[in-house]
Amino acid sequence: MTLHVTPTPRPSVSPESRYQRDDARKRPYIKSGKTHRDCVRLDCWQPDCAYIEKDKSMLDETVKQLYLEQPQRTLYHYTSLTGLMGIIEKRNFWMSDIRYLNDSQELKHLGRWLDGIAGRLEQSHGPKKALTQFREWLQHRLLVDFGPTLFVGSFTERGNLLSQWRGYCPHGRGVSIGFSPFKLIEQTQRHSFMIGECIYDSPTKSDLAEHVINAIISAAEHVGESSEFHPSQSYHGVFKKIEPELLRIAAVVKDDSFHEEKEWRVVSPVFTNFIEPPMKFREAPTMLIPYMEMPLADSGQKLPIEDIIVGPTPTVGLSMESIVRYLRRSGIDSRIASCGIPYRGSSTS
Repeated sequence: MTLHVTPTPRPSVSPESRYQRDDARKRPYIKSGKTHRDCVRLDCWQPDCAYIEKDKSMLDETVKQLYLEQPQRTLYHYTSLTGLMGIIEKRNFWMSDIRYLNDSQELKHLGRWLDGIAGRLEQSHGPKKALTQFREWLQHRLLVDFGPTLFVGSFTERGNLLSQWRGYCPHGRGVSIGFSPFKLIEQTQRHSFMIGECIYDSPTKSDLAEHVINAIISAAEHVGESSEFHPSQSYHGVFKKIEPELLRIAAVVKDDSFHEEKEWRVVSPVFTNFIEPPMKFREAPTMLIPYMEMPLADSGQKLPIEDIIVGPTPTVGLSMESIVRYLRRSGIDSRIASCGIPYRGSSTS
């Protein structure tokens, strides 16, 4: 995936152009339909809030571009036989909290890129205090399990990949479910989700991280420090304002060691607390995993399942036959195929 990002200008800001906060409280807000509550406690008058909105909009455009390209080929999801039955009978797809996915470094990957670029700028010509605070803020937001979150559903263009069978399916009891990309797009838009292709290559991630850092620096320089926060966190209001966009970007940035997966992700809105989302929990070997459900079809509509690939199993014929009978009983007429990969194992349970 090629991402074209336009460098964010970083105009110099003279001491005279920075407002005096005591005077700022007396100045009228620009008539833009916003009140002081829209400033998110940044202790600034409207023009400076407008600067944050401008830099935030730059990240908005970046997010839109990341999610602009839409899938045109069948998208597959690897799961167990139990997972297949759950999807068909409940007619929804489970979206897991991104911090609880199989790859424990999911949300932290972009954070490390941002930290690296911010660190280099901090040692050279960048605004040291703002960059130092941003790096510390990252440690408690993206790089540590803390803060707002979102939910993701994972799909891939490759429906028959050995590493996927091994990583995401129980031994001898896995399937790869192929969904219509157009129906998925329709459902994601209907329920305020987004769908985007994951980014793996280092040059794109580097450009993306630099673009984000420039937008943050620009906002911090224009707004200045806030007296509403501790002096060591005087720029945190700026970072908090841009945080939802950072999370949406981080959701589709992955380590290049996973590039063969060619993953697409359905991404939920960002939630800032644990009460707001319609969240449920499922049991995992060592913890409870938060998830939310995305409907796959409206009432009366057919599920968007195009085909199903049966994973490596010692009972290929019987497994395929039983799935065919189950699908027909459920009113689903989809193609069924075997992965063709030899089964290696001694257990048929």
